[in-house]
Amino acid sequence: LLEDRLGDGAKLRMISLTDHNPVGERDAELHRQKTNQELDIEFAKQALARDEIACNLTEDELAKRLTTLYRNVRNDLAEGGSNTLFLAVGFLKWKQKPNDAKTYRAPLLLVPVKLTRKSALSPYHLTQHEDETQFNATLIQLLKKDFDRDLSGFESDLPTDESGVDVPLILDRMRAEVRDIPGFEVVDESALGTFSFAKYLMWKDLVDRVDQLEQNRVVRHLIRDPDEPFDSEAGSIPQPHEVDHRFEPQEIYHPLPADSSQLAAVMAASEGQDFVLIGPPGTGKSQTIANVISQCLAIGKTVLFVAEKTAALDVVYRRLKEHGLGDCCLELHSNKAERRKFLDQLEASWLNNRQAEPSEWLSINERLMIRRDELNAYVAAIHTPHANGWTVYHAMGECVKGRDLQTPKFDWADTTEHDATAYQNLTRIVKDLALTYSTLDSDVTLPAVKATQWSAGWEAKLLAGCEQLEAAATTFQQSLSAFSNAVGLPEMTDCSRTELDNLKQLASAMTACAGDDVRIIFHKQFAKLPAAVNDLATAIDGYRAAHQQAEANYDDSLDSIPINDIDTQWRQAVASFWPMSWFARRKITRLLQSYATGGQANPATDIAAIRLIRQHSKTIENSPLAEVSGKWAAHQTDVNALRQHLDQASEIRQAIRQVGRNSETINGISKTIYPVHSGHGVDSPTVRSARQLSEAKNEFLQEMKS
Repeated sequence: LLEDRLGDGAKLRMISLTDHNPVGERDAELHRQKTNQELDIEFAKQALARDEIACNLTEDELAKRLTTLYRNVRNDLAEGGSNTLFLAVGFLKWKQKPNDAKTYRAPLLLVPVKLTRKSALSPYHLTQHEDETQFNATLIQLLKKDFDRDLSGFESDLPTDESGVDVPLILDRMRAEVRDIPGFEVVDESALGTFSFAKYLMWKDLVDRVDQLEQNRVVRHLIRDPDEPFDSEAGSIPQPHEVDHRFEPQEIYHPLPADSSQLAAVMAASEGQDFVLIGPPGTGKSQTIANVISQCLAIGKTVLFVAEKTAALDVVYRRLKEHGLGDCCLELHSNKAERRKFLDQLEASWLNNRQAEPSEWLSINERLMIRRDELNAYVAAIHTPHANGWTVYHAMGECVKGRDLQTPKFDWADTTEHDATAYQNLTRIVKDLALTYSTLDSDVTLPAVKATQWSAGWEAKLLAGCEQLEAAATTFQQSLSAFSNAVGLPEMTDCSRTELDNLKQLASAMTACAGDDVRIIFHKQFAKLPAAVNDLATAIDGYRAAHQQAEANYDDSLDSIPINDIDTQWRQAVASFWPMSWFARRKITRLLQSYATGGQANPATDIAAIRLIRQHSKTIENSPLAEVSGKWAAHQTDVNALRQHLDQASEIRQAIRQVGRNSETINGISKTIYPVHSGHGVDSPTVRSARQLSEAKNEFLQEMKS
């Protein structure tokens, strides 16, 4: 009855059985005994006669489920473009094995339906969708594969009655087919839900039409040779710069704006090329697809445009419709996929068909060709190289890049044209001047070069100064090469300003400490030595203060004094009673006096002083600075001189690191200059080359200033 009412076009309201049945609280068993009828079934039949569907849910639960279904169906329609809401009429209940406890249920008939409501507060109504009622195709495949039951007759030929599909006959035939299969049962139930057969239909389409699909070269390649590179048979894809030369304006139909790369894709599709169009979001892929469809339509081709999301189809269709091509599009998705809408689209396309006047199209293309040739001529002109090798495009780029820089004024006429050789010569001169200027110190003013009036005396003086500067530069270059060789670097004849400053710093540091033993720079723990100097200074100060605290002198016998025993005895003596304490103290004083080399011993002060002297003496003896030859004198070490010595050594280490570009170079320099810093290299070749480099640089700078 429900399927018949839907087939007749009825609009059925969904109601709650539990909330709307006025006799629902009566004794159902007593009613069955008296009337041989079920209370709920009786009410449901009466409700169906009023075009209401009674659902075995409460009012709230029914509203929640229907709202969820309504939203899911709308989402499926928006993304997939097809209706997924069906009324499942009849179910097959079965078990994989007769003894299994688990049972499965699958719908038999699927009636396409629609849920509608006037507003968010209105009740839901159920109506039949214009799609055809179908038998569960996946169930047919399951029964055929696993249970050897062929129900393929239900796929295309369902028995009908005056209101649509003959439901009782189909259910009876289904019972007859599965009667002899243990665990199978046909259940007279209905349910409303979403069902999707997209993957199954795709699989079935591929299985049934492989031979036909293989006629397409791309599909044939994917099936037969998926591991081999695809070789298109349609020729080469037009390059962006070839479009204007290969095609006349009247051959190109793109209602939407397109750049050269997009036009190349449009014309490649027009020629039947196989390609993949790739681009980040917002780069005009949908716009290019719309142009591709327009181009193919103009040359008499048909286009099938598919997409995973309906939104992608809508974007392209909307753009085509805005440019008068809406009647050329047949939408086979969303609500337009219904039979009535499909026929309406065909009718609109037929009625609105018109042919444009050929003369109008030719006139438009003639104007377009003139404008295109003008633009191409402009592009060719700005990219044409001139005699000096420059193009206008290159010149404009330089002007934009250097718009904030001061432009020099040239003294030649505007009509002067330089050839490539003259331009390269001028460029070389400018680069040489720029290189020279970048190496000058800030106090170098070059007064002779800045003269604005020529005279013979000025020329002679300038040339003489240049000769002297050249001689100084040659000497400077030779000294640079000699010093780099002397310290173990590759021979240098030229270097950057930074490299020169680093070499000068190394030369100055080596010259300053010539004759001193600064091999401490190679100490493995050199970084900790500055802190060791501070510790040494503290220990020496403490050592001297402890000596002043002691009343006697113990220098010669300090290590032999049993200070712990004497300290213990002294404490016991101090703690005992008189007169025993007096005799004990006197005895300990005589014992301590025996170790003194001068002065009068006093245990009350000397015991603590001896301990401090020993403690500081041990710190001094264990200092890593004891390895600093020539500067170490134990307790008598001049800490300030030692600290100054370490500062010089640190300058040399820093200079070596700045000169060396890597650890290998630093090790090479260290091995080369190690003998120089043993204290005997005051006049060694390395030190002499360092002095010569410093002198040559000073002379060179002096000549530049003059």
